[in-house]
Amino acid sequence: MKSLICLILFPIFYIIIGGLLIFYLDLANGPLICLIIEIGILVLFFIAKFLFFKIGKIKKLIYWLLFIGANLIVILMAHPSIEVKSAVDYKNPVKTEVLSLNDGKVQGVLNEDKSVEVYAGIPYAKAPVGELRWKEPQDVEAWTDVKDCSHFAKKSYQAKTNEITSSLVDIYAE
Repeated sequence: MKSLICLILFPIFYIIIGGLLIFYLDLANGPLICLIIEIGILVLFFIAKFLFFKIGKIKKLIYWLLFIGANLIVILMAHPSIEVKSAVDYKNPVKTEVLSLNDGKVQGVLNEDKSVEVYAGIPYAKAPVGELRWKEPQDVEAWTDVKDCSHFAKKSYQAKTNEITSSLVDIYAE
């Protein structure tokens, strides 16, 4: 009876844990290699669990520590990025002509085949900080220089509270 329960529970456990980890890796926009490694870890440890079904308590502890450690390494490798992202996916993009808006001048970039002008990171309102927190958006202040709009603006993160909350916020932001 005990082996029958284990034969049913372990696959369900691995499917749930694997699904959650793969879901995290997908949302974290981590490198594709992390997703492949995670699937490999799940398959390898699932097979190892049945090959070494009747092992001692110390070996079971080592098995679970290795399983958890391997997954933590992959999760850390796949942490969501916080760098500024380019508006186009090729190096040395061609700049557009300067465009005049009500609030100032902007300059974007052309896509690779030069068929689309891309203007990224143009502010539409003042940052909602201080007195503006939880208020309706306020008009952006005009600028005098030409604003470089070849990159998307950084994500607005909240202050870190703890790793679990911060990770959930990062995943949702991605």
